[in-house]
Amino acid sequence: MVIWEVSEPDPRRAPTPEEQAAADALVSRCREAAERLGWFSFEQGLADGYRKQRGDPRHYVNEERLFDNAVLDCERPEFLMYYETPQGPLLAGLMFYAQGPDLRGPQIGGPLTLWHYHIWKRAKCFRDGLMLTGAVSDAGSCSDGEPSHRSPEMLHVWFVERPDGPFTTAMGIPRGELEAALGVGASPTEP
Repeated sequence: MVIWEVSEPDPRRAPTPEEQAAADALVSRCREAAERLGWFSFEQGLADGYRKQRGDPRHYVNEERLFDNAVLDCERPEFLMYYETPQGPLLAGLMFYAQGPDLRGPQIGGPLTLWHYHIWKRAKCFRDGLMLTGAVSDAGSCSDGEPSHRSPEMLHVWFVERPDGPFTTAMGIPRGELEAALGVGASPTEP
């Protein structure tokens, strides 16, 4: 798999003050929505229709929200990103899709809100270009959906501090860092 990061503005340039403010506001709105809607509780995420994406232990997709035409709506993200810890699944962030498989995501934060997509050597099956339904058969067909070597554009909004910022494409988070960032698993201090 190859990840392609896409940016209209030059990703090496500094964001304008307006872009920085828009990016910061997006992270704040998303965190506030996740808290208000209870998604830091894994059970609430499941109750709200998020299900583990096929073959992916961290992305929980809401199929209805994939097809609602909302973009960057913090109350209607297409995905919740949960990471497994000894205390159970912890919400680390949200993920958004562009409205269609060939459409661009809005870069409201300029070079900060870097959308990305994946290219696979072996095609995967997607319903309507958005919903991953499985692997392509050896004969090159899909029982549900159409084959594609490319995912739609997506944007992560992280609630844990990441070295490359709250929109980084990188998924790996060392377990101790995740738990510390989310304030779980801390031992009480001795008096």
